[in-house]
Amino acid sequence: MKLSKAATLDDTFRIQTLSNESASTKVTNFFVSYNVSNDVFMDKDTYESLFNAEYRENMFIINTDGINKKTLKSKLSKYSGFISMDDYKVEQKTASTVFSSIASIVVVVYFIVSVLLGIFVLANLLNMLVEEKKREMIILMINGYTLKQAKRYVALDTRFLSAAGIVFGVLIGNITGNVAVRLMESKYIRFIHGIDLPANIIGIILTVVIIFIISHLVFRQINQFKLTDINKD
Repeated sequence: MKLSKAATLDDTFRIQTLSNESASTKVTNFFVSYNVSNDVFMDKDTYESLFNAEYRENMFIINTDGINKKTLKSKLSKYSGFISMDDYKVEQKTASTVFSSIASIVVVVYFIVSVLLGIFVLANLLNMLVEEKKREMIILMINGYTLKQAKRYVALDTRFLSAAGIVFGVLIGNITGNVAVRLMESKYIRFIHGIDLPANIIGIILTVVIIFIISHLVFRQINQFKLTDINKD
């Protein structure tokens, strides 16, 4: 992206990604560089100002312009200083595939761990809630409440606590996620900031489904309550 002739410092422009997401950023500086795959090519002045080291040419980027790559490599290999020649398109595709695979694995692992941890915590909390409300539910049933009405009494608390937990989780998740992204940034690297709405919606739906399933399983023990249990600790 060439901006030096069309922009000035502190100008704002928008970047559109392949996934149709956009972000605004400001022009903070200008320097000559070319990013190809995992390599960055820059001029002598830019290199020395950034790294404070002596500039040494160790790689060149060229436009083959339709020249047969094998023929070109054969001719270049005759020179003593030649080491290798790579096609950046192939490297770019390989790097993208590897990065996507690693990112997918990390996401899947974190997703599985989060779900298992959520199930464990919710199951324990609901069990504690049922045990805490056991005496109250028995009293309600003694006073004419049906088993279904007694379950509904506990379900109201469950729904309130679940809604509060979802709201709190979404807020904390978005805040900590934004902080984590900013910590990974540097002077020359910026990431898109903002709320990932689809991820939030999927997380909320998944949480509701897990709560519904676990509640159904935990509340089954209420069917085993006996009126004589009121005298038990």
